[in-house]
Amino acid sequence: FNGIKIYHRETIHDQPMHSTLHCVGENFQEDAWLYRSCEFRNLCFDTEKKKFALFQSPEEKKLSDRLHQVDQQLMSAASSSAMNISVSLGGINLKWRTDHLRLKWFPEIIPHEFSGEYYELDDDYLLVPFHRLDLLF
Repeated sequence: FNGIKIYHRETIHDQPMHSTLHCVGENFQEDAWLYRSCEFRNLCFDTEKKKFALFQSPEEKKLSDRLHQVDQQLMSAASSSAMNISVSLGGINLKWRTDHLRLKWFPEIIPHEFSGEYYELDDDYLLVPFHRLDLLF
């Protein structure tokens, strides 16, 4: 894959795979996505939809369901949870005015673990999703 080794894997029947994430830079404001950075583990790319996806563990799904039952403002306290958060896919130049909103992004959340075949990068590699704003025009 672009000169980088990828490996074909298959989940073991009783051990499905799930994604994790950890975010920093939360300011509990509407524009928090401008300042937030997230580390994703097992960030998946759906080749049919051409979108990134996160697979929730049963525990994360239970937490997500519980938090959706609570008042909307209390949900922001779960900044490390795969909930209603977004990040910027590139550096923001505040002179862009509203054009920078195009960089707001977050993978699709799949409310279950993954079972089946998949490809993965070597542990020594890091995939950094980003977007160049000039390609949007």
